[in-house]
Amino acid sequence: MSWMVRCSWILQEQHFSLHVAECYALINDRGHALDLLVNAVTKGMVCTPFLSQYDPLLESLRRDQRFKTLMERVKKEWAEFEV
Repeated sequence: MSWMVRCSWILQEQHFSLHVAECYALINDRGHALDLLVNAVTKGMVCTPFLSQYDPLLESLRRDQRFKTLMERVKKEWAEFEV
């Protein structure tokens, strides 16, 4: 994740992290994609249906065990979300 230190602005906001994660997923770099997706979730991106089913750019990650584990976390946070 050393490249992220140079691009720390990506880590500051959930949407930047998600969009760059989608780019990595598109080139099948699951490691970087999942690192950034974890950051997006940590920053508040917890829309379970979007991440787990509807975002077509994340399709290459959905069979990965790390993605499945992250989606379990997201599902729990989504259920506890309050406006």
